[in-house]
Amino acid sequence: MALEINTAKSKIRIRAPFGQPTTHPARRVLLVWAFLATTLGGVELSAQIDCAVQSEVPPSECEALVSLWRSTGGSGWGESFGWAETDSPCSWFGVGCSSGHVRELVLRSNNLVGQIPLSLGDLSGLRVLDLGFNVLSAAIPQQLGQLRELAFLLLDGNFLSGPIPPDLGELKNLELLTLEGNRLSGGIPPQLQGIANLLELRLGDNRLSGPIPPELGNLGTVLSVLSLRGNLLEGTLPPSLSALAGLTTLDLSRNDLEGALPPELGQLSSLTQVDLGHNLLSGEVPAEVLDLSQIVAGGFAIPFNCLTATEPAVRAFLDFASPGWEATQCTRVFDDGFERGDLSRWSSNSR
Repeated sequence: MALEINTAKSKIRIRAPFGQPTTHPARRVLLVWAFLATTLGGVELSAQIDCAVQSEVPPSECEALVSLWRSTGGSGWGESFGWAETDSPCSWFGVGCSSGHVRELVLRSNNLVGQIPLSLGDLSGLRVLDLGFNVLSAAIPQQLGQLRELAFLLLDGNFLSGPIPPDLGELKNLELLTLEGNRLSGGIPPQLQGIANLLELRLGDNRLSGPIPPELGNLGTVLSVLSLRGNLLEGTLPPSLSALAGLTTLDLSRNDLEGALPPELGQLSSLTQVDLGHNLLSGEVPAEVLDLSQIVAGGFAIPFNCLTATEPAVRAFLDFASPGWEATQCTRVFDDGFERGDLSRWSSNSR
């Protein structure tokens, strides 16, 4: 699955193999740069820009950009053309403007080290915010929920912690939300159901806990990708997810989800790829999975659960869509690399 965003300033291409985290060894390189930027001395974080002098964007938007420079070690960025050098913020690297406002801020993989400033919420006309694959830490500011024009929000591949702000549910124009590969904790805010135009929701590879909110089923028929893999989610699969009629990719693998597969899963007839592996799911696989006519070979992964199938047609479907599925049921791979069949030892600490 790949998503390409063409903006006035740049092209963003996000590609993550299905079932694989979006984290990348390049993050280690960023950590090295972060160390050098903060220990070798001589790092000047103050941008010598007078936002009252420039006339390209409102002073508050200019000041928000300067605040980002200061709070993320701008002098140590990989590329920083124009920043702290000119009174023309619309010409700064990664910044795109139109109609007197900042519309794009794309600083992906650019060695930003520090925290996202609260003042980014003042970029009221922003449509693209991509700060992915940097060394950003601390919490996601709730002020980002003020960016009502935002269509693409990418903060993946950082070290962000704390909860997902419920305020992000106010971003009615958002089409892509990816927070994968951070250290986010707490529950998934049910308020995210308010993002009516969302095409992709990627929250995988964090430390999110609690149940999957049934309210996510209210995201509507335009959502095509839902990835919550690699968290600490518990409880059963909400039948309400069957309302996501446009869903093509569903990845809930490597959590602690339990109970039976809901028959309503068969209503997601647009699905081509599903990964429910490495959970605590149990019981008979419902015959309704046979209605998933778009599933590709190997596209219905259910390894390392405790599922069974007695109907010949269901078994044939699973042999096609999840080869080798049966041999892995009622076992689990632990951190020591061994498989065990003692279900009493299945816990979130053994994943």
